[in-house]
Amino acid sequence: MERYRVKKYLYITLAISMITGVFISASAGATRAQENSAAKKWTIMVYSNADNNLDGDLVNDVLEMERAGLSNDVNIVVEIDRLNKPARRYCVTARDANSKPDDWGFSGKMVKDMGEIDMGDPKELVTFAKWACDNYPAAKYMLLIQNHGSGWKKRKADAFRGISYDDQSGHNISTKQLGSAIQTISSLMGKPIDIFATDACLMQMLEVDYEIKDFVRYIVSSEEMVPGPCWSYESIFAPIMNDPKINARELASMIPQAYAESYKTSVKNSTTMSAVDCAFIEELSNAVDSFAKAYLEINGDSNELAVVKAAVSKTQKFYDCTCIDIGHFMKLMVENSKNRKLIECAGKVLMAYQKAVFKSEITGVSTKNASGMAIYFPTDHYNRYYDMIKFSKSNWDEFIKSIYKMGESYGDEPYDPTASDADGVNSGFSFGRRQK
Repeated sequence: MERYRVKKYLYITLAISMITGVFISASAGATRAQENSAAKKWTIMVYSNADNNLDGDLVNDVLEMERAGLSNDVNIVVEIDRLNKPARRYCVTARDANSKPDDWGFSGKMVKDMGEIDMGDPKELVTFAKWACDNYPAAKYMLLIQNHGSGWKKRKADAFRGISYDDQSGHNISTKQLGSAIQTISSLMGKPIDIFATDACLMQMLEVDYEIKDFVRYIVSSEEMVPGPCWSYESIFAPIMNDPKINARELASMIPQAYAESYKTSVKNSTTMSAVDCAFIEELSNAVDSFAKAYLEINGDSNELAVVKAAVSKTQKFYDCTCIDIGHFMKLMVENSKNRKLIECAGKVLMAYQKAVFKSEITGVSTKNASGMAIYFPTDHYNRYYDMIKFSKSNWDEFIKSIYKMGESYGDEPYDPTASDADGVNSGFSFGRRQK
């Protein structure tokens, strides 16, 4: 799966049961104490799943992180699992001018050779974050997942929804499992994660953000595919090395800008990257829900049905064509609807959206109408897995089903309500397999 970023409109955008709570309260208290007397300003935790076709790209990313420089106030720690190789933990910033590259070419300190692990297991993500917080305490934390991403959904011919696809195990972390893992990590830290970021495709969706909003302060991700070279880590991490006092919002805002700068001369890659403030996701979700309810109240109005369908057809879409840009869709509704309540509700969505998406950058032509956050809007069939994520409690699913008289399915397969949950949401964390 190749990985392939959004201009801001002036318009108004559990814990995991396998990790027991045995150490949660003690670790949370310890982490709070560490934060109060932290020797470092920032710890950046990089969960790098290279056990797939991204192996070479993610190795280059670690080398870019090394080139970003050093600071006495910043830790960069990486857990990288490579294709047909073991997993290792590195402290990228534990090096000096005399450090020699190891057999993987890394000059940072190898802290542990872990053998083969399953990076598609959410328990491993929690274990890594706990280890990083315990051993590299800081005032602020950023957790970054590097790998393939597919937003919230599953497709038979593509991949299970979620992130962190491990080819050796055939597992990945689903959206629901990601929410549980992030909740556990936040509990271990005793506070929300300052920045959660994904160097992965299609992850900046309201459905994904809503799943983790209570456990994270800022989210940095892309609506579109992320190119193979991924983030430009040298330019993204250099500013924090030069100014470790930078706050979380400032750093989250700088990442899309540096990302776009690295791809602005590319003729083949249209990219998106945006930063979202989780404090406003609930307001945005409520506004989207109100818009959906307003339409359902007039369901049967053929004129407004035509307006919605026309807007959907024109709205910015991405590699997964069931992902549409929220800001662009609501803008088109404001401009074309004749129903006063719908226009008012769409305007409120745009106002909440502008609060939530505080930085958005694009490059290229095919993403020219991207504004920072996508949402699910199928026109063929409705994926019943959607009912298992938190955002499905809104009226959005009823709204989209009322526009297109769709059949319901699991991915591209007929929905069987008696079947077990293929991605483990209701089956004790047995994991779905990536479709080949």
